Amino acid sequence: MRRLSVGTLLVVVVAAGCGGSSDKTSGEAAKSGAKVVEDALKAANAASAVHMSGQFVIPNGSRHHIAGVDVVLVHGKGATGTYSLDGAKADVILTGGTAYQRAGSAFWKNAGIPVQLAGQWIKFPAQNAEFGSVARMTSDNDLFNQLTSEPRKPVNLGATTYKGQDVIAVISRDPVQNVTLYVAASGTPYPVAIKNNKSPADTFTFDRWNQPVAVTAPKGAV
Repeated sequence: MRRLSVGTLLVVVVAAGCGGSSDKTSGEAAKSGAKVVEDALKAANAASAVHMSGQFVIPNGSRHHIAGVDVVLVHGKGATGTYSLDGAKADVILTGGTAYQRAGSAFWKNAGIPVQLAGQWIKFPAQNAEFGSVARMTSDNDLFNQLTSEPRKPVNLGATTYKGQDVIAVISRDPVQNVTLYVAASGTPYPVAIKNNKSPADTFTFDRWNQPVAVTAPKGAV
């Protein structure tokens, strides 16, 4: 099996600054699709922390892998949470330019990485080539920029609901970047979810904006 870069699994975002919310309508329903995307990115960039969860498909020859993320990202501090590959989970912490990872043998086997430290915390530089571009975990706005930068012909579909939450839906029907962005319809227009319309399994949700979370390096890492 072709070795999978750990960095491939860690396409995530850390937002910056701080933000607020209210019960008032955001006003996004009446704006152009491009303006809604702009406002959502601005809101994300002005938040101090965000919880992100979701999954995506990783092509690997004739076989596809399902990767998942469940992380909290804190501006200026890093990230903490878990990610998975074909159902096998790994804990991850990034802080101070160092990545820490703890996984069982099933995860390492699925990833095709010959690491014999199952169940132990290991540490490595975030830019370590062996583990791919893990530095993305601490790169401001990386996910939002990748999924929504310069969308072609974004169309505001108006008000709808996403998992019971009132949102504004914006779709980009670009052949390469065919995604739907859901933005909060009230209060600050934070991103609520991003869905790949070509591959519905590729969906990310965002919540717990600005909730403080401690990010600390684990003890005993090797």
